[in-house]
Amino acid sequence: MNYLSYLQDIFTGYTVTEESNYNYNGEDTVVIIKYLGGGANYLGSQIQPVQIVIHTTDVPSAKTLADSFAKTYTNVSFWDDLEYVMQYYSTPTLISQLQNSGLYPGNQIIINGTLIISSDVSEIKSVKIDGYSYETTMRKISYTTLEDSQPKNTEYLNTTNIKGSVLQFTCTMINRNNDICTKARRIRQGTLDKDNAFTVLLTYSDNDIEETYSMKLHSYSLDSENSKLPVIAFTFIK
Repeated sequence: MNYLSYLQDIFTGYTVTEESNYNYNGEDTVVIIKYLGGGANYLGSQIQPVQIVIHTTDVPSAKTLADSFAKTYTNVSFWDDLEYVMQYYSTPTLISQLQNSGLYPGNQIIINGTLIISSDVSEIKSVKIDGYSYETTMRKISYTTLEDSQPKNTEYLNTTNIKGSVLQFTCTMINRNNDICTKARRIRQGTLDKDNAFTVLLTYSDNDIEETYSMKLHSYSLDSENSKLPVIAFTFIK
């Protein structure tokens, strides 16, 4: 995975390098990538913790740059050859050095992140409902069948025939004053027909394969807690 090249295309106009053998001159704004331990390795997949350290003397500009990067690229995927990479970043932290001493003097802005790296993965990378794109925190599609099992002649095991099937799609997102949350509220309040249809478009990471379904709202719940963003969970049924 060439994460360095990916960040160089984002932080244009700045020096972007990996941690090894780089000597900061104490004047420019430099972005340094650190690959941290504590991740996990699986067959064909890896969870890689990273840390992006911005060394700078121009704190206001660098802090704005770091905030924008963390917001823009969290939950954003990219491909590096056959490797699918999903990114997650924390809010940046400013560390001010009172004395310009050591290898990296000046000020540091630190962004902790996690890269989920996998080969040939098929992930739901985007969700559109009624033509609008929504940032979802969880996605789950499930297919279940309705069976009819009957004994056949003298066989010990029954023979099962599939009589029907049900498709469900569940997702969670931050509860906002947007079209999907307003529509669900109107159904709950009885001002919109509960049999109202939703057009659900799912796009997958492998070759941008799309699936579109006309679905009904099966259930939804709003989880609201102090010191947390309100999260709404939708379940749609075909």
